[in-house]
Amino acid sequence: MAESKSPITGRAFKGLSQEYKALKLEETGSGEPNLDLSGEMLSSLDYKVKDNTIELGIFGEDAGKADGHNNFSGKSKLPTRQFLPKEGELFVSSIKNLVKETVDAFKADNLSLDESKLKYIENKKDLYDYLQSEFDGMPRGKIKELILQSELSVSLDKFNLLELL
Repeated sequence: MAESKSPITGRAFKGLSQEYKALKLEETGSGEPNLDLSGEMLSSLDYKVKDNTIELGIFGEDAGKADGHNNFSGKSKLPTRQFLPKEGELFVSSIKNLVKETVDAFKADNLSLDESKLKYIENKKDLYDYLQSEFDGMPRGKIKELILQSELSVSLDKFNLLELL
């Protein structure tokens, strides 16, 4: 959004009215339509985990501001500057990739390897078969990257399995 583009469509946001642009220039030094006058709305961006999904949004008192720009209610008179996807919409690929990387790192940071299984692993194939079952079939290269960036490397090192990655 700092580039004044929708993270959903990738298209530039509509420009600001002259009055609002003058106010924004005075307040922030920028007249760009980047949804950041005070920082309150964007700092309210949060997530909720529901079953096997993550809901991203602005909840609580700043939800109205978010609806004003996204116009999910259909009642806003503000120019649409959509920064949250509607049901069935997705973010642009660069953001989807960033979200996936963040979720994968979170999984790695919160995964406990079963030491009763680790002690019986003798070769690379056994190790990756086990790890892929824990990481939902993730490719080997990504598993290795996540393990080396997390505390999981300590578990593997304890059983002299790091060298098999």
